[in-house]
Amino acid sequence: MSNAKAVAVLFAMFLTLVLTGCSEESSPTPTARVVPSPTFTAAPAAQPTPTAGTSGATEQAPPSDGGSLRSEQSGVAAQPTEQPESTRSASGSSTVPATEVVEHVPGSFLSVSAAGGFTCGMQTDGLLACWGRNDGGRAAPPAGEFIAISVGGGASLKPGSSLSTDGHGCGLNTDRTLVCWGSNSYGQATPPAEEFVYVSAGNNNTCGVKGDGSVACWGDDQFGQSSPPTGEFASVSAGRAHACGVKTDGSVECWGDGAFGRGSPSPGEYLSVSAGDEHTCGVRTEGSVACWGTERYGLNAPPAGEYISVSTGWLHTCGVKVDGSVACWGAEWDGRTTPPAGEFVSVSAGIDHTCGVRTDGSVACWGADYAGQATPPVGEFALVSVGGGFRWSDGSADGHTCGVLRDGTLVCWGDNRSDQAAPPSGVFASVSAGLIHTCAVDVDHSVTCWGNDEAGQSSPPVGEFASISAGYAHTCGVKTDGSIECWGNDEAGQAAPPSGAFDSVSAGGLHTCGIGTDGSIECWGNDEVGQAAPPAGSFVSVSPGGFHTCGVKADGTVVCWGENEDGQATPPSGRFASVVAAVVHTCGIVTDGSIECWGNDDYGRSTPPIGEFASISAGWFHSCGVKTDGSVACWGVQRR
Repeated sequence: MSNAKAVAVLFAMFLTLVLTGCSEESSPTPTARVVPSPTFTAAPAAQPTPTAGTSGATEQAPPSDGGSLRSEQSGVAAQPTEQPESTRSASGSSTVPATEVVEHVPGSFLSVSAAGGFTCGMQTDGLLACWGRNDGGRAAPPAGEFIAISVGGGASLKPGSSLSTDGHGCGLNTDRTLVCWGSNSYGQATPPAEEFVYVSAGNNNTCGVKGDGSVACWGDDQFGQSSPPTGEFASVSAGRAHACGVKTDGSVECWGDGAFGRGSPSPGEYLSVSAGDEHTCGVRTEGSVACWGTERYGLNAPPAGEYISVSTGWLHTCGVKVDGSVACWGAEWDGRTTPPAGEFVSVSAGIDHTCGVRTDGSVACWGADYAGQATPPVGEFALVSVGGGFRWSDGSADGHTCGVLRDGTLVCWGDNRSDQAAPPSGVFASVSAGLIHTCAVDVDHSVTCWGNDEAGQSSPPVGEFASISAGYAHTCGVKTDGSIECWGNDEAGQAAPPSGAFDSVSAGGLHTCGIGTDGSIECWGNDEVGQAAPPAGSFVSVSPGGFHTCGVKADGTVVCWGENEDGQATPPSGRFASVVAAVVHTCGIVTDGSIECWGNDDYGRSTPPIGEFASISAGWFHSCGVKTDGSVACWGVQRR
């Protein structure tokens, strides 16, 4: 069966569930949430999005010609003072904070770099941590100790955006060599094997300052942005289609596309410079900020005051003042120009979000957070469940995630247009997120469901249950006597379980599978491609996905059957503790606690973060896992 057919079948199945008026306007205003480190502070309600000037684009749909972004961070020793961002249209970038993402990394940060839909930071121990979209591995930095980091590329993932989704990052090792990761479509992630003291990742290119003060650039050079002039430079900043550098005499020189006047610096002696999309800003030696380029949204009118650093984003800019406060100006969409109070040491402006490092080493971010389902809230989790992937009438396909904290309370995040991410209060033993509904088992063994109930999937029967599993439009649970009871959509027989005693049950798209007390698997419902025809043997767990199923055998090996067009039913060798099948990808926890995924890797859904995990759950476009320390890490993306 082709992917198109699979999607068509699933979509047709739920077409009747589309609620009239379930458009983007009905979804909750995105806000940034507080997380350990990085920390997201609440962003104000999104303001009306004005037309983006002469480009004719609106914030809802950024210009397809690519509104790149860059940012500048305060330079600490060899740390880059800026990092670019970008919005590309041909092979570019897109995104927002959320995915491999918010890996709950303990400790404090020395610097942070924000790009389009993802952010990376360097911790005090020199290790790198990234969060947000992970397409192409952009939010999967290498291991090792670094002294500087810069990320670029990516684009807004605002609903309706058609921007491409590449992004990349580069880090400066302690031996002064560079390591880059993420998109390399223009060679932007292939640095020369030389020693550097500074690095700046732009839209589709990267620039660095060598030990002798000369600048080297690599990647896209369509406008000459990767052909730097000769001379001795102290720092460099790569933007969307141009780059600028501060020379050792304090003057600024720019190269590449000089449209909007962004390549014509204001006279003066500078400490730092930050090249953005349509404008450039720099901090002069006396502490004032000067900007040049487009005059839209007041981008060239920074507030008065004395600054220590500045960072230009797409259509906004933020700077850190000498008193530690942050000032932002430009387009006021999504709260990106409304920084939180507090003292900061550096700031980095992305495409539609901004992050800064506070004096205590914590990271605060504000602005857009459209992929919020991969931005876990604070707390220690016992388990997590990923749901969603439903295609709404506006064309979006959002996801939601719910988890049980160690105190038994529930927390959900992500799409909530059917109230599927609005859990009840109380103490629960487990939770299962379906397509647009969620169910949980209370400590008294009763089942509570919420969200869409058009097929009766959120109307559980009375009785005592040991476990629960929410599928696309049906739900099944194992009762305390070992029998299985299902409710909701039953068009393929997926809600008509066989008799007998079972240890577990798992509901998929149009089929369901359970493990009997003898370890054998029994499946029922749609068997169009063999997804409900399990092999013989003794299993410890089973997971039905859209059109394939995978199970862990008693010896720890994984066996899959059914649809395999994307390789989702071709597991790797090795011993696994658990496995979870989604629609076009599958992930499992290896016995050493690491995660391996296989199948389709669009949106980074099959590129898990490193770490030791206790449990895992996979949805259509994103996955989440609970680490052994109780933190949650997610990868992929909520919105397609």
